Parts: sequence; structure tokens; C-alpha cells
Amino acid sequence: MNSEIVDHGLQPERTLMSWFRTYFLLIIVSFVLLFVSAKLDLLLFKLAALCLIVFTILSLILQIKRFKHYSPESNTVNQEEVVAKVSLSCCVALMSLVYAVFLLMKIVSS
Repeated sequence: MNSEIVDHGLQPERTLMSWFRTYFLLIIVSFVLLFVSAKLDLLLFKLAALCLIVFTILSLILQIKRFKHYSPESNTVNQEEVVAKVSLSCCVALMSLVYAVFLLMKIVSS
């Protein structure tokens, strides 16, 4: 009798929860940026906020699709996983760029 018991624990659930927490925060920050840019009438920030909202939602859809096909036995990285992580990285990079531009605008105006 060679029955192998495999317990993957809660790792997939914890990973899924952390991803959704990240996306939730990105969407909240994007809407705050949209609200602030509307109050200050800054077109560049409005466009950046809209891009962030779209990228975050698309990345979230890719992430949901990826987790629907999750298999604990699979150790390979597929294309959906790469695209989801690259799109999330683009969102974070865009957010950093917007913040840097905002800081530069404050420095120049003062």
C-alpha cells in the first residue's frame, strides 16, 4: 500500500486573499485619485486614474481566471499568470509615476 497523502494547507486561499486585498486597495486609491483630480481640475491625473481603474479591473479579471484553473500539482507558470503580474506591476508603476509628477508639481509651484 503506497497511498500518499498531500496537504497543501491554506496557501492557495491566503494567496488569493492577498491578491484581492491588493486589487481592492489599488481600486480605492484610483478612485481617490480620480476624485482629487476632479476637484483640482487636473486632466493628466484624471487620465491616469481612469487608466489605473481599467488596468486594475482587467488585471483582477485575469487573476480570477487564473485562480479558477489553479491546480496544486502544477508547478509551471502559464501565460495568464505572467500577464496578470505584469499588469499589476504596470498599475503600481503608473501610480508611482503619478505621485512623482504630483510631488514635482508641488515643488515647482512653491
